[in-house]
Amino acid sequence: MQGSTWRAPRIGALAALLGLVGTAGAAEPTTAPTSPTRGITTGLVQPELHRPPALVGSGDLARQAARSFVSWASLSTADEREDARREILAGAANPDIVRGVIAEAREANETDHSRALVSLAILGEMRTEEGERYLRDFINQPLPTKGTVVEGDLIEATAMASLQAKAVDGLAFRGTREADAEVLRLAGEHPSIIVRAEAISAYLWNHGDTEAAREALRPSVRKNEQILLERVRHVGGESAEQFNRKLEAFTRAHPELAPPPPEYRKSGPVVAPEQNPNRFSEPPPVAR
Repeated sequence: MQGSTWRAPRIGALAALLGLVGTAGAAEPTTAPTSPTRGITTGLVQPELHRPPALVGSGDLARQAARSFVSWASLSTADEREDARREILAGAANPDIVRGVIAEAREANETDHSRALVSLAILGEMRTEEGERYLRDFINQPLPTKGTVVEGDLIEATAMASLQAKAVDGLAFRGTREADAEVLRLAGEHPSIIVRAEAISAYLWNHGDTEAAREALRPSVRKNEQILLERVRHVGGESAEQFNRKLEAFTRAHPELAPPPPEYRKSGPVVAPEQNPNRFSEPPPVAR
């Protein structure tokens, strides 16, 4: 493990930091590493900081450039956000690069959830007409109805909804009249609360969190989800004390959402929870 000036790269760091909205209330990353290189993680030498692959070329070269950039972005840190933005802005003018990123998003959707998140974030940051069409189509794909159920949650549907929520971020960031209208529709009509909540948050963020934006959203938002119009958001540069004041004001306005007071254990010895006497009652298998 490296010293305290190093930080392990986070998969999809750019997915939440490329001018798009991630989960409301999420704090921005802490201080970025000061070393000129990323060092070694799991035995693999990582690229140097602030050197993203160029998004240039046409045809197969553009496809390879998009693949390399998504791989770099997946290991990037918050300190490289502006490096990424500059390269993405340049690449957005190249239709072959845009199509390459779309191809990465489509392929990763079947094989790699984290890579799909990063690809969708890059596509949203590009703010292109072709990208907008893909994001719109992707968001409106039906959610899976079969798969693995864990505690009543269909894992495949949740995974798809989280990707569609990232696509909503890009659609809201695009900011065209058509894109805004679609985000407003999704805020009330998408079958997943994950996507509906993100549509509300993304629309508010990209319209300055103004009261006018809330009023524009209000007719679209379901009556039992109007509280999402007032969700507290942690913004970059905001201290814990500032955020806590906003959170306290929110819970005062909505006391039904305040957490219950903590319960303290009565004095006395700590009693271990009862163990299941039959947990290891079966004999081990006979060695063959």
